[in-house]
Amino acid sequence: MTLTERDGETVVVMAGEVDLHATAPLWDAIRQVLDGQERLLLDMTAVTFIDSSGVNVLLRAYDELGRREGAVVLLSPSATALRVLKMAGIEGCFTVSPGPPAAGPPPGA
Repeated sequence: MTLTERDGETVVVMAGEVDLHATAPLWDAIRQVLDGQERLLLDMTAVTFIDSSGVNVLLRAYDELGRREGAVVLLSPSATALRVLKMAGIEGCFTVSPGPPAAGPPPGA
């Protein structure tokens, strides 16, 4: 997980597999952002896999932000990530923005 800036806001850039091994660094990055922003921007363009532990981190962030509409924004989420959120029935918790990813195209594109 990396942090970048977009329009004056910090964005957490997620990439690859978001599984049990990735959740601790992901939560650490999210906590950094939550300490200074009213909403969380997550660039999910390069997410190739997300399991229930990754979904749990997203829901935890949503809870931390008071379950407000627009509090957690998913920037250009991959089809894989969207499919998992829909299967879990929680896609409505997040605002999906098809706009340009924060970090540009994924590596190798």
